[in-house]
Amino acid sequence: ILGANYALIVGDEILLQRRDNNPGITCPGMLAIPGGKLDEGEDPLMCVVREVREEIGLNIHPSQFKFITDLKYPWGASGRYFRVVLSEKPKIQQNEGKMEWHSTLVEQELATGQNQIWNAVVASS
Repeated sequence: ILGANYALIVGDEILLQRRDNNPGITCPGMLAIPGGKLDEGEDPLMCVVREVREEIGLNIHPSQFKFITDLKYPWGASGRYFRVVLSEKPKIQQNEGKMEWHSTLVEQELATGQNQIWNAVVASS
């Protein structure tokens, strides 16, 4: 597992990240389930806890994250996906990337093959 991603869900909305248009980035400008690469010695769960804190300024306890699946990307790396359901929309600090709320009722066009796990990501807990 190279990285970990988190689906933050409130009601029928999911927080997605609009990828940068920087040269060399995979799937520039597309929506993606946010996440990041594991730091040395870090497990995927601790990675998503850190990424949530760094990217949107929330401290969410690891026990709140539910494992969804592992996804192998077209270039051979793989990521682990988690979901966390909150009762109300948190105030988001836009620390990294552009975060946007989107409906879970309409399948979004996501980057890096993430569409193949959409139903598992948005399924009710």
